[in-house]
Amino acid sequence: GARPPLLFDVLRSAAAIGEESKLIVEIKAGNSDAVSALARMFVRHPQLMAHVAVVMSFDAFIMHNLRREMGAVFEQLYGVYNNVQHHQPSQQQQYLQQQQHHQQTSLTAANETAMASTTSTTATSITSAPIKIPTSKEERDNPINTD
Repeated sequence: GARPPLLFDVLRSAAAIGEESKLIVEIKAGNSDAVSALARMFVRHPQLMAHVAVVMSFDAFIMHNLRREMGAVFEQLYGVYNNVQHHQPSQQQQYLQQQQHHQQTSLTAANETAMASTTSTTATSITSAPIKIPTSKEERDNPINTD
């Protein structure tokens, strides 16, 4: 039997298909090691980022870590972090910044859609309250706060 293809292999195939081919990458809940692996892959092969439309997860802890890790990737590769430019960006960097913004916008829309689909249909309004993102494995595994 052959091994299943790695994400690296699938993204290389997308690149071979054409510039417009893009994939949606989902990191399953609880698989926090995948975030670091994904970031390392993008540092080693930044050209593959152009073939990822969205990276998503239904695990808030993973998404928080992904934001941090991808910020470090962009800082390392392009000198850009948290929308602060440390030098004049090239056209490629501007394109990547636009892609990152598009991915964040798509992710926000996907999360809003997911939240809306889990909300009761009889609800007439939704109130906004601050959400504490779990920062440790203990907080993620024990989400009930007794404060």
